[in-house]
Parts: sequence; C-alpha cells; structure tokens
Amino acid sequence: MKEKRRGSLKYRIFFSVIVCAFVPLFLAIRVSWTKMNQEIMQQQIGVYEENAMYIAKLCESVLEDIRDTSLLIYNDNKIMDGLKQGANISLENLQLLDRRASSMFFSDTDIESIAFYIEEAETLIYRKRNESNRFFGITEEDVMQKYFLNAHDPEELRYSISAVQNDSDGKYYLVYNQNIVNEYNKLLMRMEIVYNQNVFNPVFDIDVEDEQSFDFVLDYNGNFVYEEFGRNPNENLKEKLASAADGISWVDDHDSYVVIKTNLERFGFVSTKCISMEKIQEHIQPYQNGLNLIMVFVIGVTAFLAVFLAQMVSRPIKRFSQSIAEFRSTGRSIDIDVQPEIKEMDELAEQFSSMMREINVLIEEKSEARYREKKAYLKMLTVQINPHFLNNALQTLQFMSVKRKDFEISAMLASLGKILRYSLEWGKREVTLQEEWDNLMEYLNIQKFRYVDELVLEIDGRDELPECWIPKMILQPLVENCFVHGFKDKKEDYRIRISVECADGDIAICIWDNGKGMEPDSVQRFNEELEKMEFFEITEHTGLLSINYRLKQKYPEANLQLIQKEWFGVRVTIPGGTS
Repeated sequence: MKEKRRGSLKYRIFFSVIVCAFVPLFLAIRVSWTKMNQEIMQQQIGVYEENAMYIAKLCESVLEDIRDTSLLIYNDNKIMDGLKQGANISLENLQLLDRRASSMFFSDTDIESIAFYIEEAETLIYRKRNESNRFFGITEEDVMQKYFLNAHDPEELRYSISAVQNDSDGKYYLVYNQNIVNEYNKLLMRMEIVYNQNVFNPVFDIDVEDEQSFDFVLDYNGNFVYEEFGRNPNENLKEKLASAADGISWVDDHDSYVVIKTNLERFGFVSTKCISMEKIQEHIQPYQNGLNLIMVFVIGVTAFLAVFLAQMVSRPIKRFSQSIAEFRSTGRSIDIDVQPEIKEMDELAEQFSSMMREINVLIEEKSEARYREKKAYLKMLTVQINPHFLNNALQTLQFMSVKRKDFEISAMLASLGKILRYSLEWGKREVTLQEEWDNLMEYLNIQKFRYVDELVLEIDGRDELPECWIPKMILQPLVENCFVHGFKDKKEDYRIRISVECADGDIAICIWDNGKGMEPDSVQRFNEELEKMEFFEITEHTGLLSINYRLKQKYPEANLQLIQKEWFGVRVTIPGGTS
C-alpha cells in the first residue's frame, strides 16, 4: 500500500503542475529581464527628456518676458512723448523718465541695473540696485560705454539678449539691449537692462531630492548663465557638460551621467539637464523588487494551484470509493455524491447580481436627475453670448486703437480679449492655479486702467504658485466682488490685498479689501450656508455659493470662508491641493 501511495494521482498532479507551469515561467521571466531593464531605462530617460523639454519651454517663457520689456516703454505715452522731443527734451521729462523707469523695472528683484542713453539729448540715466541713480550728460561714446555691459549698435533695430561676464564679480548676467525708435525708425534712446541669475528661479526653484540630478542654462559659447541648482559640479565636469552634444548624450566623470540638451534657438541659449546613472538605476530598482515579489507570488500561486487541482481530482474519486464501500457493506441504494452542489449558489449569485443592477440603475437615475438640476441652475447663471462676434469686435477695436496710437486702450482690449477667450472655454472645466492666476492678472490690469492711480494692489505669492488643478473661474469672481460690493459708494482709497500660501501640501488663497464689508451676523450666517453647500434663491451672493459648490466638487475638504476684521476678506483653503 505504501508503494502505491507514493505513485498516487494526487502527487503526480502536484509535481506535474510545478514542473510544467512554474519552471518555464521562472526561466522566461529571468531571460526577459535584461531586455526589460533596457526598455525601462529608455522609458525613464524619456521621462527626463519630457521634463527637460518642459523646463526648456519655461526658460523660453522667461526670455520672452525679458524680450517684451521694451513694451513697457512703448506703452507709456508720457515717456514716448518726452523722448520724441529729442535734443529739446526738458529736465522735467528727463526726471519723469528717471522716476517711471525706476518704478517699472526695480520692482523686479531680478534686475541689477538699467541704463538709458537719450541719443539726441546726449544724456545718460543709469541706476544700479541698492545704489543711487546717476543722471548726467555724456558726449563721448567711450565714456557712455562704461555704463553699458554690452556694446549695442545704435543702428540695430532688433533687440538682443546675451550673456555677459561682469568683471567685478566674475558672474554671468543676462543683458537685454534694445534701441527705442519712433514710428519712423528714428533712434530715440538706447536701453540696457541687466538681469541676474535669479531671473530663472521661477523655472528651477523646486525642492532638490538628492544631489544626483541638476539643471543648467548655457549660452552657445558654453558660459553657465544659470548654475545655482542642486550641487555645483567640479570644473572638469562643467567643461564636459558644456561640450556635450545636443539631445541625449552620456558623460563620464568618476560617475556616469545622462545629459539632455535642448536648444533655445530663438534666443541663443541651451537648457541642460544632467542625471546620474545611479539615480536612473534607483528608478529601475523598484521594478527589480517587483520582479522578485512576482516570483514569490508565482511560487505561492503555483503551489496553491497544484494542491487545489490535486484535491479537486482526488476528492471526488475518494468520495466515489467511499460510496461504493458503503453500498457493499449495507446493500442499500444511495446517491453517489462525487462533487459539492453549486447550482443554488449560482442562482443566489444571479439573483443578487440582478438586485445590484436594479439598485445601480436607481442610483444612476437619481444622480443624473441631480446633475441635470445643478447643471440647469448653473446654466441659468451663465450669460449666453456669441463668442465669435465679441472676439471679432474686440480685435477690430484693438486694431483701431493701435492704428490711432492709443496703446493704453490697445493693452486694455488685449487683456479683455484674453479674459473673454478664457471665460468662453467652458469645455475646459478645470485649469491650473497658474492659468487662473494669469486670468486674474488680466482682470486687474483692466481695473487699473479704470481706477488709474487710485487703486493699490498688494500681491504676494505670484512667483511661486504651486501646481494645482482647480475649477475654472474661481479667483476672478472673488476679486470682482471687491469692486462690485466692497467699493460700492466708496469715493477714494481703493485697496486690495491678495496672497497665496502653501504649506504641507495645503493651499490657502486670501483676498482682502478695505471696502464697506459685512455685518458680523451676516458673515456668520453666510458661512453656515457655505458649509451646508446648498443652492438657495438667487441673491447678490449667488456667485459665492456657485464657487463654493464647484470647488467642493473637486476637493470635498475645501473651504470658502468670509472674514470681517479691519478689512473684509475671503479665504479659500484647499487641503492636499498640491498632492
């Protein structure tokens, strides 16, 4: 009996499953791992390449903003009118140019110095950060060039952005040169603005997880325009990075690195990302660990299947043998049960599935009804307009304003056009916080034209907005309430304060105004209504209810709260907005 037990069907099935299923699968996984390793590495490099392209686009955006600097001068009619006087420009206009230029440019902490040389008046206006301005006449070209880092041809009509090394500290600065001309291309003024390396901080100012990857910006001559990110490599590695080929290449310097270069052809710079192979291998290691877990799982599943199949085959046979033995011992006719009964279980599962399908249908019908109700209510709040007509009309007005050299109206129409296009794209229900912020800035540009010098804006956080997706048209209606309700019947001293804070993945946006505000009891009652997140009859606060509802649809833990202190404020809190 013992010899027959060793060769039983149960053990034969068990070992057959192990040999025929597990061993080939194990060998196949091990053989294919080498190829998978290469593919995963290429995929990871592809991810870094996409990141490098994104960073390159951000760098181009920074350089485009620098390129558009001259528009600040051209759009200021008082400055342009003064410059057009040429040699007859008055001292008052020179002082106006000095004051306006300082207020325009030195609000930007990335600017180190500005230099304006008024050609016909032979007058230089020069100012360096943290130093007093210089304002005097110069007739000699070599003396004038002492205040310009970069020699710019006075007959050149195009702008130039170049990297120039400052002899005083040895650092490279971005130097923007532009000749300001009138409508007849007559030179009115030479302009030079010197930017420090901090101008790229909005692109690279992120937390560095380790010292195995870093980014640089170089010019075509191999000069490092930006290098204060991550660790600073040794000079030997920097030379190899500067001479690396365009695109993806490999560099060895004690450690191996993957270098991804992206040319910014329009400006003559190169965005460079450098990643150590050790870091790439760290990304591959989880796949290796996953493979090991899969192998352990395959062993367990195979063993379970082997035991299950062996039992499934041997148990009915054993029951059949017992039934035969019972028949032989008793002589009674019995039912031979070789497998468990499962028909009732199938029927129960079918009935349960049918019941669940009916419940799901009821839930979907109720949800669809609520969705249609809310959608109809929101549509009632939206003014239906013809986007093509308004867009074409704005473009026509902007063309007419430019033709008549009314650049302030042209700028205001440009902002209005951007707001119109942004608000009419209702197919795009969610936008990034940066997109919503940009739309808000366009709205405030229009309001500044309306209130001229009476409106004071205090904005904090616009250079470090976190990555976050929010429902569209959240910020602009909140700020619009400041003008519609807060400043109603107010004659002067219009002040608005806007801030964005980010801590531990949470985002808080605060909007304050010094308007008439609300009674404390009204603030408390309205905050309770916002907490309930229910729509009520249409009132002057329907917009806030709609914003609160759409925000909580995206972030259930989000909160919109009114605050009445010395100023009236609205605080929007998005827990986990950056996660």
